[in-house]
Amino acid sequence: MKKYSILIEETVSGYFEVLASDEKEAKSIAEEKYKSGEFILAPGQVTNRTLAVIRSNEPMKWMEF
Repeated sequence: MKKYSILIEETVSGYFEVLASDEKEAKSIAEEKYKSGEFILAPGQVTNRTLAVIRSNEPMKWMEF
């Protein structure tokens, strides 16, 4: 038996609402709320999962699962 290093990546999404005068302000408010921990993506909705086997000197080959 061999030991393999596996990398798993998930994309998680969630919906939030903010009150703002325009789109630029809405983005700014959302970023601030995310960084401060007010907007949390847990458990969130997993929208994509990929997996790769890590091999030295070879590019990773990602696959969805």
